[in-house]
Amino acid sequence: MDCPRCTDEMNLLEGEDISLQRCAECSGIFIDPGDLNRLLLRNGLLVLDRMGGRANIEEIAVACPECSVDLTVIEGNDKSGLRYETCESCGGIWLDLPEADADDLDSIEAAIVEHFREFKG
Repeated sequence: MDCPRCTDEMNLLEGEDISLQRCAECSGIFIDPGDLNRLLLRNGLLVLDRMGGRANIEEIAVACPECSVDLTVIEGNDKSGLRYETCESCGGIWLDLPEADADDLDSIEAAIVEHFREFKG
């Protein structure tokens, strides 16, 4: 699967109950909503559908790396600047998380959880 930001090949990272695609160039992450919800619930957070946020339909987003449909930008309601992008076709989630260690799934999972902990506000 190619990265929607920089078109480099993304790396598949798999754990016991979660898998995601990670771009080594831009550090973007593409994750299935089921895997994301498992991760959120395991860390005491709400599932994505209950987290809130608002769609910014005016912002041009990249195309989904899975099905090539334009992603929709979802912004937090609290003006924190936190956001993610979602595909309305396959449900996949795109996150820009440059602070996570690209080779360590535990670090990436921790960065995802922290992003959504702050997103929830």
